[in-house]
Amino acid sequence: AAGTAFEDGPLAGADECVPTVMPCVVEGQPIPDHGEVWNRAWVFDQNETETITTRIELQTRPLSFARRISLAGNELRLDYTLTNRSAQAVGYLWAFHPLFTLEAGDAVELHGEAEAIVQGTQESAVTAGVRGSWPTLRNRVRLDRAETGSVASADSPNSYLKAFMSTARAPAISLIDRPRGERLTLKVAPGEVPA
Repeated sequence: AAGTAFEDGPLAGADECVPTVMPCVVEGQPIPDHGEVWNRAWVFDQNETETITTRIELQTRPLSFARRISLAGNELRLDYTLTNRSAQAVGYLWAFHPLFTLEAGDAVELHGEAEAIVQGTQESAVTAGVRGSWPTLRNRVRLDRAETGSVASADSPNSYLKAFMSTARAPAISLIDRPRGERLTLKVAPGEVPA
């Protein structure tokens, strides 16, 4: 529901964070944590047959946000349109924010090279601001093994590490569930999604 703090939400699925990810104040307008659309109802076009298009009007910025979802074989494609309803330029930040439950033995594969920059952690020996080349951070935490550097038990569900990387040389990342033989690959166009 609108007004719910992110940590009190379901913490599952895939969120759209817009017009920001972190809580902030822009031009005197407070913008909530993870943006304002992840916990609000969207409208959708009921006349579509091959795609699903959902839309939402932002309340904190004069922006309209639309997401078109289509399926081609085993590939799910998400296309976005952001429309400025103002005559002036409007700043924003957008992030696709999927949440995955990782288990021991899961792996993360980066298709390319990148430096990881840690933005936030919880129950981790790693601190914000730590940088390191994929897959090993400075303190030997292995991102490809889905390690968080947990200071609690190795399988603590509350431990997390949030890191960002440029997509310029690494435009795809895969989550691998080896016991099940499954792989989920996320790909982006680096010119449109730089990190």
